[in-house]
Amino acid sequence: MSINNVSFNDYIQNTKAGNKAEYTPALKPMPNDSVEISSKDNKKQKIKKALTLGAIVGTIGTIAFLIYKNKISEAKNLAQTIQFKKAATIEEAIEFGKKELGIKDYVGFDKESLEAINWLNEGLANTSNSLGGKIRMPKIISYSTAQTNAMAWVYTGGKYKGDMCVSKNFFSDIEGQINKRIEALEKAKFINKKDGKYAFGDLFEADELADLINKYKSGKLNFNDKIQLQDSLSRCIDFANTHKNSPYFFIKQFYKQMPDLEKVLGKLEDIQKLPVEKQHEIFEKITKQAKKSGKLRYEFIVTDSPFRTIYHEMGHLQDMIKRCPTTDKFNFDETKYPSELKEWVNDKWKQQVSNSVSGYASHGPGEFIAETFAQALSGKKLDDDVIRLYKELQGPSIPNITL
Repeated sequence: MSINNVSFNDYIQNTKAGNKAEYTPALKPMPNDSVEISSKDNKKQKIKKALTLGAIVGTIGTIAFLIYKNKISEAKNLAQTIQFKKAATIEEAIEFGKKELGIKDYVGFDKESLEAINWLNEGLANTSNSLGGKIRMPKIISYSTAQTNAMAWVYTGGKYKGDMCVSKNFFSDIEGQINKRIEALEKAKFINKKDGKYAFGDLFEADELADLINKYKSGKLNFNDKIQLQDSLSRCIDFANTHKNSPYFFIKQFYKQMPDLEKVLGKLEDIQKLPVEKQHEIFEKITKQAKKSGKLRYEFIVTDSPFRTIYHEMGHLQDMIKRCPTTDKFNFDETKYPSELKEWVNDKWKQQVSNSVSGYASHGPGEFIAETFAQALSGKKLDDDVIRLYKELQGPSIPNITL
């Protein structure tokens, strides 16, 4: 189908990437998601008193768990509500983290990283408040250099869980990250300029994100706004993969907006059982009619919380259940998957549900948990099927958010 007169096939490769559920978008994803480091990989690393991310070559992300303590970060009982106040100095920010968040120590932060540590502390405080103060916090947080091009990764192997690192690379080049994403979306004609302003197509409910892009181009965004824009643009790119793998959840939204569709196309539960290719055919029929009527718009491309990455990583930290590796660890080669992962990628319902959260959430149960946790804390409404799968997988509870 086409939107903005550009077919999705113009920017989504129709080739498989090792299994039936995974496709590679021509718009190369720029994930803000976590990359788990296996315990086997960790054994190859030298454990030092002051481990830096420079020793981890070629990994992806900006937040990482550094492994140099033989203890699991213990759940804390913090204040039910932590009042965050932006620090004026690094010393003040560190004092806040130690006193209010229970962080044991911060390593490597300097005056150039004040905005980054304020962003981090605010996101951690928000997470704690959502959990009513009963939370597992990182023990030590380090600010260090790494080879990164994405937002975050987390260590979840073995018994080491808890230490976090923020990457200098990312925070020293936030605008470069944003510009790459805007260029990718422009190239794919996903966004275009109209009267000197960026806009999405008629079917997209994305005015807020377009406004954020235009404010950025005018130099009107603060630090947290830029983080929010960068993450939102990444989700926008991920949207293409979600559409490719989970058209049912788009159809489901259409049914809510246009109840009469059931009389023409049949019941939703019957559509859900159809192969993805058949679901796309139904999707095409609906959108053609929607274009004519002008009454239907996508509501999937929305701005994200500037703290979504922190929420994702904290979701991993709260999720103490051992999860199987993700599909990307095996280059999407299903012949190498362990049995649990094979079951995951071959379960059509789980793949459609997880893809409705994000493309990366479909890579494995652990990433689905972290992505859903982040979506909930970001204030996004969760689909009933998403909540059902999250509970089935025993995702960490969020007392102050109804799941």
